[in-house]
Amino acid sequence: MKRVRPLCAAAILVVLACVPVYGFDELRLLITEFAPYTYEGNGAVRGTGAQALQKVLSLSGVPYSSVVVSSLETAVSETRAGSADGFFPAAARPDRDTFAVFSGPLLIHRWTWFLPAGSTYNPRKASFKPYARVGTLRHSAVHTWLRNNGYRISGMPSTAEALVVMLKKGTVNTVLMPEAEFLQALEAAGEKPGRYRMVVLFETPLGLYLSKAYLERNPGAFEKIAGAVRRLGTAQ
Repeated sequence: MKRVRPLCAAAILVVLACVPVYGFDELRLLITEFAPYTYEGNGAVRGTGAQALQKVLSLSGVPYSSVVVSSLETAVSETRAGSADGFFPAAARPDRDTFAVFSGPLLIHRWTWFLPAGSTYNPRKASFKPYARVGTLRHSAVHTWLRNNGYRISGMPSTAEALVVMLKKGTVNTVLMPEAEFLQALEAAGEKPGRYRMVVLFETPLGLYLSKAYLERNPGAFEKIAGAVRRLGTAQ
């Protein structure tokens, strides 16, 4: 397996306290680094996604242990091979459905346009694409999408913080980025979200995939986890 790190001991101990409740086998999860939803900080898994996952599994009563991996491909292949029982966060896809079951959404991943509140540009109008100067992170998936779809890319720094500066100075008219990541950069720069207008381009529900092999060995586990997802209404 590629680079793997243990989840913080405190989080594991909290979940292991649930072991006697339903008698399910420990669920061995692989968590992909996907900031700001899941990332490692000071030896612990942090982020809004990690928090949502811990709430769901604690409520479900299903015991689990987790390690962090650097790529989703690793998490998927290890779960398919039976070396792990599930992976998070991930979007629902037919090829994954052949060996695992999607829990339902815990998070909503959005690509969002950010514009100054007073901007007259409208990403939904045909005139936007040829004239708006767009900024995004260099070599990112968003960068590739913009280039392939003929947008006018005028800013391609390596950090979201640099994009905040470019948008404030008017070097670019708009920024297209994963919403949660750019909101985090705005907050770090002391910017108020109300100064910007947000227009969602794409949104993708992200959830937990559980291997069918684990679920067959543990009848009722999926119902507990999916029920916890519905009760918490975690996706946002």
